[in-house]
Amino acid sequence: MTANHHEGMNKYNNEVNPRDLAMSLLWVRPAARAIAARFPDPRDKRVLDYGCGYFDLGHLMTRSGLAVDGFDINGEALAKARSLYPDCGNLYDEPGSIPDGAYDAIVLNSVLQYFSGPGEVGSLLANCRRWLKPGGQLILTDLIPTGYLAPLDALWSLAYATRHGCFKAMIRHLYAAATNGSAVQLYKIDFPELERIARLAAFNVTRERTNWTPSIFRYSAILV
Repeated sequence: MTANHHEGMNKYNNEVNPRDLAMSLLWVRPAARAIAARFPDPRDKRVLDYGCGYFDLGHLMTRSGLAVDGFDINGEALAKARSLYPDCGNLYDEPGSIPDGAYDAIVLNSVLQYFSGPGEVGSLLANCRRWLKPGGQLILTDLIPTGYLAPLDALWSLAYATRHGCFKAMIRHLYAAATNGSAVQLYKIDFPELERIARLAAFNVTRERTNWTPSIFRYSAILV
């Protein structure tokens, strides 16, 4: 991502649209379960939560026995993550600090939509190829297709949050998105385009049948 894009994303996520803990955990729990299922024997398995924020997803993954490190450009978020979850592993704020060949899996949960386009996505996938162990897997969630309809996603998310006791938190989130979210231009990518970019980084891609977050209007993919 460009520096300006980073700054805009961080301001939106951490100031305009601050997280609610219960809703944050609700939204990452399906991904944590799906990732754990891919590692029935988690011993000696190491995962990087790229774009980890406050490490909510990373924390849930550690509960399944995985060793989880985190990366985020926001140093304040990483400091908060360390205080919230002492069980977290290494936390990196510079891509150059991430070790090569270290990870059985890298998870990008709700990350690619904040990139500026295919060039940045391709650069990140090339880096992930380097950071993964041979045979490692790259897990992408919450990818947004070009035909995405935000109002339908908002209604679905509100209904889902309400069923799980997070109605007020979701109303605040949707209000912030409606009044301030227009400053953040989300990057949308269809699966064939993802395949094309992934091939350049020597990945094969499989689209999952369901998204690994509650949004049914987005999708998830596994790259190996």
